[in-house]
Amino acid sequence: MNRQPNQGMGYLAGIKEIRALVKDADYIGLKMIESEDLLKSFLSKMFSYRPTLIRLLYRLRSPLVRLLGFKQDSMPALDEWIPDDFPMLPCGNVWFFTVQKVEEDRYWIAGCPRDRHLDADMAVVAQPIGGRRKRFYIATVVRYKHWTGPVYFNIIRFFNLFLVNRMVRMAVRSKKSFRIVNGLW
Repeated sequence: MNRQPNQGMGYLAGIKEIRALVKDADYIGLKMIESEDLLKSFLSKMFSYRPTLIRLLYRLRSPLVRLLGFKQDSMPALDEWIPDDFPMLPCGNVWFFTVQKVEEDRYWIAGCPRDRHLDADMAVVAQPIGGRRKRFYIATVVRYKHWTGPVYFNIIRFFNLFLVNRMVRMAVRSKKSFRIVNGLW
């Protein structure tokens, strides 16, 4: 797959829920990958990534959030993060995301707990491209609400990119070849 991320923008811009999600965003990170999975199956595989490294990153985050005046809740056990049946209805939870909007086999939008410094959301969109193949767009959308928002996000941005990349790789781990295209909206 030798495409630039902006080639899919026409498809994404055609979905009003995605247009509303990215409106006034301060940061939009985008990954693309192709698969034959249905959206729910792709998401379930993606969120089955259970990195032990995340516990360390969460602990390292603690002094930073205290310094910036945020509150950090304790981290649940990794087994508590993923329900047996992947949530495809609003208000369902997976990891620290709450599902906001879903259209079956088209898009899934979920948000992190709202905080005073920034809002962060994730969208996964499935674009049919022929036969059973779909192009999946995985978007990270961030809106800053306070001067601490860009400070915090730019410090953790590498970890966000690493984690989302690993999650996408997990979704296609059984495939022999794939390519993740990174980009900004």
